[in-house]
Amino acid sequence: PKNIEVIDVDDAELFSSLREKIEKTGLSEKLLFEKSPHGYHIVYSCSKKIEGNQKLAIGRIPVDGPGTHSWKGRTELKAKELPDGSYIIEPCLVETRGRGGYIICAPSEGYRIIEGDFQKLEPLSSEERNQILEIGRSFNEKEPKKTSPQKETNFFASRPGDAFNRAASEDLEIIEDLLIEEGWKQGNGNKGHLWTRPGKKVKDGNSAELFPDGKFHCYSTNVPELEGGRQYSPFSLLTFLKFDGDFSRAADYVVEEGYETEDFSAEDVEKILRQHPDQLENAYDFSGLSETEVTQIALKNGITGGIRKPKKRAVVKIRDTRLNDTLQAIDQALLTGQGDWGYFIRHGTIGRMTPTGFVSYDKGSMELLIEQVARIKTKARKGWKDSRCPVHIIEKVLAYPSTSALPLIALSRVPTVTQDGNLVGGNGGYDSGIYFAETIPGFQNRLKKEMERASTMTWKACYDELVQDLTPDMLFPSENREMYEAAYISYLLTLVARPGNAGECPGYFFTANEPGTGKSTAIQIGCILVNGTGIASAAWGKTKDERAKLLLSYAREAKPIILHDNVGRGVELNDGAYAEALTSGWVGGRLLGKSESVSAECRSVFIFGGNGITMSQELSRRLIVIKLEALRVDPASRTVAHPDIEGFVKRNRERFLSLLYRMLELGVKNNAENEMQEESEFWKYLVQKPILKNTGVNLLGAYGNKIDEGLEMSNGASVIEIIVRGLFQEFGQGDGQGSFTTRDLFNLIDGVSEDNEDLIGIKDAFTEINARSWVSLKSLGKALASVAGRPTRFGWMVIRKRGKRAVTRYTFRKLDLRENSENSLF
Repeated sequence: PKNIEVIDVDDAELFSSLREKIEKTGLSEKLLFEKSPHGYHIVYSCSKKIEGNQKLAIGRIPVDGPGTHSWKGRTELKAKELPDGSYIIEPCLVETRGRGGYIICAPSEGYRIIEGDFQKLEPLSSEERNQILEIGRSFNEKEPKKTSPQKETNFFASRPGDAFNRAASEDLEIIEDLLIEEGWKQGNGNKGHLWTRPGKKVKDGNSAELFPDGKFHCYSTNVPELEGGRQYSPFSLLTFLKFDGDFSRAADYVVEEGYETEDFSAEDVEKILRQHPDQLENAYDFSGLSETEVTQIALKNGITGGIRKPKKRAVVKIRDTRLNDTLQAIDQALLTGQGDWGYFIRHGTIGRMTPTGFVSYDKGSMELLIEQVARIKTKARKGWKDSRCPVHIIEKVLAYPSTSALPLIALSRVPTVTQDGNLVGGNGGYDSGIYFAETIPGFQNRLKKEMERASTMTWKACYDELVQDLTPDMLFPSENREMYEAAYISYLLTLVARPGNAGECPGYFFTANEPGTGKSTAIQIGCILVNGTGIASAAWGKTKDERAKLLLSYAREAKPIILHDNVGRGVELNDGAYAEALTSGWVGGRLLGKSESVSAECRSVFIFGGNGITMSQELSRRLIVIKLEALRVDPASRTVAHPDIEGFVKRNRERFLSLLYRMLELGVKNNAENEMQEESEFWKYLVQKPILKNTGVNLLGAYGNKIDEGLEMSNGASVIEIIVRGLFQEFGQGDGQGSFTTRDLFNLIDGVSEDNEDLIGIKDAFTEINARSWVSLKSLGKALASVAGRPTRFGWMVIRKRGKRAVTRYTFRKLDLRENSENSLF
């Protein structure tokens, strides 16, 4: 065998625990276990070249005093004094012998093979080897060496990372909440500071350790975001776990969360400025100046804050809610980095108001704002290091003097249409009043060309083209295809318009009766159109509290789309936080690492996908159902018009976007008579009403709670009517003595044959109900319970009892069994 590596263990009790964990991995058959005079060897072969010797686990063994000590056959182990006056030795418990290393083995004296054969070692893959090494590292007891603090070279820059590090060192709960949010679990031992990585059970070992000063040492190599064997400061940990290593985004997040540093006093500012005159372009005489005036001078030169003690929520916002404030208020906001203005300039965030209203931009004030920003940047070339907002971004906002303020995400990523018909989008450039979402070659020119073509089209022409090109392969139920097509186009319109409009907006629930029906593909088509690429499914928390915290984090990150795809079969979507977000457009909850409650605006489009999922009544009123139905066992193998539908959408993305933009533009024009009084009504007037006017489809019938009213079977009867009628025809009339059971129903459905239309109707009705909300199931349950003793025939009617809470109180309803009867009460 090649690339042999050996794990050397010196403690029998530890070896027993280590081997037990290895047994659980199923890799024991590929290993050789050997007894040595003072310990054990675990031998294996690797498929790739290995590195040299590694120390995997260091022990911390208490001893009775200073000097050298012996342990497990080792001598000359020097004792180390701890802060409390006690002493320990730190022997190596688990280590490897790799490239350049050697061992003595059987049949040498004192060595005995316990299990395995040197000649029959099956090579481990890199992943399997890492799994074994991680188990060895999980027994480490030694604190890694602490890194020395980085020297501060800028006396004036406000460093969010420093503030976060200080706050986390004072309150470990900040880091603990971060770890829990990212899927880590608290491990066992060492006073609760050991942690187990996501995807690994606590009982299988620890993956990292959190120290009292907030430092985090990860010794697992199976954490994609972190490097095994490395120690992280709290801010570095936040950056890599939550922001994929983007320190700029992490800094913005820290400032937004309120981990700021205290400003220097006037005395401190004067002292530092006198000691470091190179930080100023001009000399200043501080005599006779007030503290505010000195601070302003400092801030004009890029001195934005101190570096001493952390102070949470130190950013004070100006109360004014419009940009046509006085010159003094704007100047003060710009110079101090406070208020919606300064926050916008310093941290790249548009100051967008509170739940009570939206900021409206005034062109004159915005021009002044640009002038002030340019002046400050010119004055402070050395110190203006925290700037996140270049002037051209503010210039873009100038194009919207009367438009409600947009979240930054709407100016940087997702093309969107605002209430007044303005088209906004991204970071790719500004041309002809359009903000483009991307800088990919040719995108802007192609979109402009397609916009010119669409500018002469009617709303219905745009709708028909989208339906013809995007939906022919979608397996909508044939009896309600027009409604599902309209619901799907409303889904696309909502994705485009939602980020630029506030208020209530429905979510979408994609469901299918069989895997391979194309549910996820239908979802991703919309994501590709607005995002340029598909998006990953977000985590669905196991508890309501966990889901509420995740939802708040999504809202604070301004995610344009929140997708929960392939939710487990049988799960009931039942969550008040999601219902609140869909209704009000706001999410409330507890901040990470803090006890206070906050709210955040949520302009996300919520998408759920899965098979065999039900909805709570609360959510069913807020989710539009888009159902796919396969009529064959293997729907994925069917012949389709566009085998590569996602590629087709990407190649024609500009054309489809221009059609959606045109439809929304016409929706705005049609409501120019001021029908839409509130921003919160944008979906009703830009999406729902145009669809009703041009197609005759009322999307209210597609909501989950309207399932019985809005959807019918092919013969025009409701699903409950078909089931009750079929039961009567199958079981006949009865006297209440021969009740039928749930088992009877399932046997009835299982025995359906192609030539029995009545029973096929029952089966289809049950299938229809199964893919819908629990509201429908509850209605069906009441109907079945009322005829469980068999319905009694009265002429052409079935008389059935419907209970009203108390068993003894009933009302009687009649079900007309005649075909196409106008007197049917169902």
